[in-house]
Amino acid sequence: MTVQKLSLDGIVAFARANPLGVVATVGPDGTPEAALVDLITLDNGTVVFLAHRKARKVANLTSEGRVAMVIGTEGPVTLQVEGHARVVEGEEREAWAARTSAVHPGAHVDRDDFALIVVVPLWLRYYDSSARPPYIEEIKLSV
Repeated sequence: MTVQKLSLDGIVAFARANPLGVVATVGPDGTPEAALVDLITLDNGTVVFLAHRKARKVANLTSEGRVAMVIGTEGPVTLQVEGHARVVEGEEREAWAARTSAVHPGAHVDRDDFALIVVVPLWLRYYDSSARPPYIEEIKLSV
């Protein structure tokens, strides 16, 4: 799936067609941590995922919200994302859980043992290694 000229619709379509991604965080001591997770992309490009509350990434994101992700684990196309992530709680979690369920009805957003993490992308790189030369496009987003 080659997306020429990155657009919100193209980003969302690619991310939804490729729901697995690697999420990278940094621990309090600077140690990197990465994990393969199921990603849910909302209509506005925000990415949501669930992680067990005892997972290192939850502790990492609670103390340092910067995150990097690679979306697309199969094939020659990936979407690299850098952004700000946060664990949402209380009424805010309920609101995000409703938005997430509307897009992905099977998501286990009601499980208290899992944190709901919201990622706002700030930078994206679309990379298609099947094109000759490889097609690369980057965009920086404003908050």
